[in-house]
Amino acid sequence: MKHKLLFSVFLSLFFFQLSFVLDVSAQSKKVDAYIKSEMRRQNIPGLSLAVVKEGKVIKAKGYGLANVETNVPVTTETVFKIGSVSKPIIAEGIMLLVEEGKISLDDKINKYLEGTPESWKDNTVRHFLTHSSGIIREAPGFDPTKIQSDADVIKTYVRLGLGVGIIARMAYEPRIDGDLRMLDASHLFEHSTTKIGFRRGAFMRSYMYDFIELFSPPMNRDIVDAVAEARTGEQREALFEGLELPMY
Repeated sequence: MKHKLLFSVFLSLFFFQLSFVLDVSAQSKKVDAYIKSEMRRQNIPGLSLAVVKEGKVIKAKGYGLANVETNVPVTTETVFKIGSVSKPIIAEGIMLLVEEGKISLDDKINKYLEGTPESWKDNTVRHFLTHSSGIIREAPGFDPTKIQSDADVIKTYVRLGLGVGIIARMAYEPRIDGDLRMLDASHLFEHSTTKIGFRRGAFMRSYMYDFIELFSPPMNRDIVDAVAEARTGEQREALFEGLELPMY
């Protein structure tokens, strides 16, 4: 009788776990279907999803493509540029601190940031969260009336004594940047590849070919035309085999 009871309990637990697994699997498939439907409706090429419950990731999956041109799929390890999406994330974190009583929205910002300018003395945490501080958003040296590269703005930042700047080696021009000291920091960063893109089927003017060859001498007109005619990523990659691309 005791063995029958244990066996009955075992079967009950087994079928309960089995039904739970099947239920979770069914819910997961519904999520997949919904995500794919929304991606089609909103023309989203790719996204990565994480569902967190009680501090644990219960579903993590990549959908679609991270790079449409090279057909690279999105995975759970894909890194996205989130841009201003970071703002609500930071705001959420600050509000959690407010709920815990560690921060007040009406605290002056200089309570938490040392060395703030005198003009910031009346600004509060609330002002910064609501974008009503009156502080100029653009970096030092930024001029909306001029076409400026990121490197130009960074170098101005350094010239004002606000800190150090990290720029590409090719952005340092000894003739005009003699007042700045350049230190080689290439050992701190992995090498990156710069890609030149153009629309398939676009009419290529001669100066476009000249620019591409100036930027990368092995990329002559014949290679560029062959790349434009290639239909797959594998065909394009094959054209670069044996080419020694420049390092800057």
